[in-house]
Amino acid sequence: MRFLLTTFLAKTCFVIVCTLIGMTFIFFSNIYGQNEPRADQLDPSAITISMKRDGFPCGYVPVNEKDLNGCPAYSIIITGDGTVTYEGVSSVKTRGKRIFTIPAEQVKELLADFERVKFFELQDRYTEKRLPDGSVSTIDHSNGTTITLKVGNKTKSVYNFYGAPEALNALQKKLDDISKHLQR
Repeated sequence: MRFLLTTFLAKTCFVIVCTLIGMTFIFFSNIYGQNEPRADQLDPSAITISMKRDGFPCGYVPVNEKDLNGCPAYSIIITGDGTVTYEGVSSVKTRGKRIFTIPAEQVKELLADFERVKFFELQDRYTEKRLPDGSVSTIDHSNGTTITLKVGNKTKSVYNFYGAPEALNALQKKLDDISKHLQR
């Protein structure tokens, strides 16, 4: 009798533990989007990458509209098929709207970069830097930038002023380089 009771309890505990593990897996896979298609598996029309450089507050006021010494203010929108819409505002060589294309493979590389930085898990804003000693460093002059990724029904925006992880800064530079020929 004791053996049967012990066996029954062991089997019951095993079933409960397996059920809890399965539920935990389902819970975390839903949180981290494992049940959703990856960006490179979606229709290109379901993908939009955008970046907006504010141009302020960078500590420099342009003298006139041709002055390129200030922080550039412009935006780019990249769709999954490689269409890039650029709009220059100030401190850029090209003002106004321009449309050009980049290879679809370059868009896939950008999406892989977004996955590598775990973009959807980043903070919404970076405006200060936490130092190793626990103190906080701030600045009052930089070019604020908002990066947005839309993949299917999921959208995330991150404002980067100061203190972002280096991986996000590297991604921002890649986005910046796409329209560099129109900026300076």
